[in-house]
Amino acid sequence: MLIKIRIAAIALTIGLVSACVLGYFGTQFFLFEWFAHFKLVYFIAACVLCVVHLIFKQKLPLVLALITLPVNAIELLPAYAEKDKLFFSDHLITVAQINVHYRNHDISGLMALIQEEDPDILSLVEIDAWWAENLARLIDLYPYQKIIPQDGPFGIAVLSKIEFQRLEPLVLDHTYKIVLWGEFNWGDQQITFVSAHTSPPLSPSLFNNRNGQYHNMVRVLKEKPRKLIFCGDFNSSRFSPPFKHMVRALNLKNSRNGFGVLPTWPTYTLQPILDLDHCLVSDGIYVKNIYLGNSIGSDHLPLLLKLAIPDKLINNDLVTDAR
Repeated sequence: MLIKIRIAAIALTIGLVSACVLGYFGTQFFLFEWFAHFKLVYFIAACVLCVVHLIFKQKLPLVLALITLPVNAIELLPAYAEKDKLFFSDHLITVAQINVHYRNHDISGLMALIQEEDPDILSLVEIDAWWAENLARLIDLYPYQKIIPQDGPFGIAVLSKIEFQRLEPLVLDHTYKIVLWGEFNWGDQQITFVSAHTSPPLSPSLFNNRNGQYHNMVRVLKEKPRKLIFCGDFNSSRFSPPFKHMVRALNLKNSRNGFGVLPTWPTYTLQPILDLDHCLVSDGIYVKNIYLGNSIGSDHLPLLLKLAIPDKLINNDLVTDAR
């Protein structure tokens, strides 16, 4: 029995090291990217394996498991340690990023979420004709709307209580993936808001399509005014190399920083495992809180944010935050 445990621990350590290495080649092949998503799992597994190897005095496997600890810790550190500095704020923007699932034709879950959380802006993906018809009825609650339904999972909508000066669709590429982008004023500042839903990287061609959409979003958004809130289902975790490249290229920060990984997909397992839904923000936009909402019947959990956009800073201290 002890021999079997030793052999299993060695095999798992080899698998762990291989998975860690392959994940860093996630820009090269779609299957390699899958190995990049599970940094927290790798870190916990490495801790357990180190204990096992210590007990059995297996030096080389212990060294290999120890090497993976800082490798994964470096990736996890921003998610748990880089929270925005505390600040005073009277006026917050509540944003909800939700993949409603186009086959989920029950709006009661969404309505319950709206009643409980009262979001100012809804970024919604997988909007089909049924969802478009029902969302349009919320015009009194959300008077500023842009709804682009599609057959299948790539319709998109933005609903807002805050007045948008513009809210327009942009076609990203030959696959006709649509991004909604708009502008609204908050205090004396103009804010760009973007909602997106990219292709799922389930094959080499879809992987290339999604990465091309990332590239096109960088190209387009770099030309927009640069106080940016960028929401969507990006079909990628924060640890994916292509996703990290897009975030760096746009000079944005992940709103989850300091709050944990907060996985949103899938809801049909005991625990969601991947953080596919994101909200990225530019400097000068502060994340007061980010958390998961209750299920609305989709395969994704809602992602909710409390954001503050101060008018100005003096000596890095908040002076006022005005609507």
